[in-house]
Amino acid sequence: MSKIADQKLMKAMSFNEKDISMNRQLKLSEKQKHKLKPVVDANLTLSFLSTTVFFSIAFAALFTGFGSFLSVVGVLGFGLCFFWAFRSVQWLNQLKKYQGVKFVEGKPEFDTSYKNKSTANREIIQIPVYSMKIGHIKFYLDEETYDSIFGLEIRVYYFQTLKKQILSIETTN
Repeated sequence: MSKIADQKLMKAMSFNEKDISMNRQLKLSEKQKHKLKPVVDANLTLSFLSTTVFFSIAFAALFTGFGSFLSVVGVLGFGLCFFWAFRSVQWLNQLKKYQGVKFVEGKPEFDTSYKNKSTANREIIQIPVYSMKIGHIKFYLDEETYDSIFGLEIRVYYFQTLKKQILSIETTN
């Protein structure tokens, strides 16, 4: 394990030795729990609101007939949002128990793509989007993290919500 590379990663991703020590035990640190709480709470709130909306649409479809487009949208939307709400409750329970940490390791495949963005004076600029893939798992990175791990074999600790939240990274070579 390269101490210099690991220290560079800690700085780039704002985690410390205590965080990664907990992650190695597949547990969240207190700091990580507090950082993830708003993400999980937002998922929970939005999923329950969406479930309510689609339930209302499905209920309204009772009066228009189940063969209508409205009933299909209502039932499918309700099912998907109910599943999202169920997963959000699971994420919240994992967070309360400091659990839910997963990891993947290997040499990542890196990719940089570009996203168009309009400026205030209507110019279009291209913003780089950095990502890496280890096995079948894809992560999005900021430029500093991307530069810190490029070419290294790494272990990534993450928490799964709708988007994989990277908790910490350490080198393995």
